[in-house]
Amino acid sequence: MYENLLFDEQQIKFKPKLGYMQIQKDINEQMRAILMDWLIEVHYRFRLKSETLYQTVWIIDTYLSMYPIIRARLQLLGIAALLISCKSQEIYYPQLNELIDITDGAYIKEELTQMESHILKVLNFNIVAPTANEFYDIISKAFNFDKRQYYFGRYLI
Repeated sequence: MYENLLFDEQQIKFKPKLGYMQIQKDINEQMRAILMDWLIEVHYRFRLKSETLYQTVWIIDTYLSMYPIIRARLQLLGIAALLISCKSQEIYYPQLNELIDITDGAYIKEELTQMESHILKVLNFNIVAPTANEFYDIISKAFNFDKRQYYFGRYLI
């Protein structure tokens, strides 16, 4: 399974490029980190699957490695990527109104759907790829990580 994931990862045409933030003129790594922290909170609030979060991050990073974005639209990129991921991973997912509300009304529905469409076009509808989550699942089973949890430097059984 691990070898298949590695093979699948190598076959992907669109994936984040090393050092991709260099092409971004209006945003930086810290802004990306703030977006990711916020998306983790949104993910938790809506009780979404971990696969959804990992796919969202992959979509954002791949998009940012191919297309420059302005600071004012970074959160819109994040929420649109989350919407795309939800549609492919979740059975029940937040509706457009809920996603707009979570941005404190910074955007309108039309902007969200336009950004969703733009992301899909830029990525040529290639939105599924092996993520760190899938590799972790294999490694955790091999080393029995699922039988114990690690918190603040201590293993709890």
